[in-house]
Amino acid sequence: MQRFSVAIAIAAIACGKSDSRPPAPTPEPGKPVVKAQPAADPCAAKDHGALAWIEDSFDNAVTCAQQTKRPIVLDLWAPWCHTCLSMQSEVFTHASFKPERDKFVFVALDTDRDENAAAVAKYPPSAWPTFYVIGGDGQVLSRFIGAASVEQFHAFLDTGRAASQGGVTGAAAHLLSADRHMAAKQYADAERELIGALTDAPAAW
Repeated sequence: MQRFSVAIAIAAIACGKSDSRPPAPTPEPGKPVVKAQPAADPCAAKDHGALAWIEDSFDNAVTCAQQTKRPIVLDLWAPWCHTCLSMQSEVFTHASFKPERDKFVFVALDTDRDENAAAVAKYPPSAWPTFYVIGGDGQVLSRFIGAASVEQFHAFLDTGRAASQGGVTGAAAHLLSADRHMAAKQYADAERELIGALTDAPAAW
């Protein structure tokens, strides 16, 4: 199945410190005391079944990933994309994904929204939806295009986790390199790596 997917991709190459802060100013008589608002939590996410997603803030996802030392799972979707909506309602709600909540930072970006343009340009979708696993250094660790079954999305996450730990070799290493080239729109290099993946892949891959 993975061999077939790679073939399709080739065709589509498309508290101990002292506090040195000045004392808080004394409020003027008759004026109400305005309390400082707590800083927004960059890891704040909305529950959608088994998973919780940061919505439309890639910057928050990056900050959260740096704070928690976890890779990012990026969902590039659009409200007109029926496959995207099906993934959100039928796949991500599966109870088997609940243990993944504490292993990744999940962020969903509506590609139609202007505020997501910079992230979408950096990690472009090849179709809708496109999913990435991204490391703390911004490197692509895994990529999946289109609809996935529960099992396929688990495999996608597993590949990203293995790549983050340096455990990718052989055909999978070629595929990872191709994904990185695709994200950078280096299509000739991506095609070379995809062919290398097919060459080195075992029969049942």
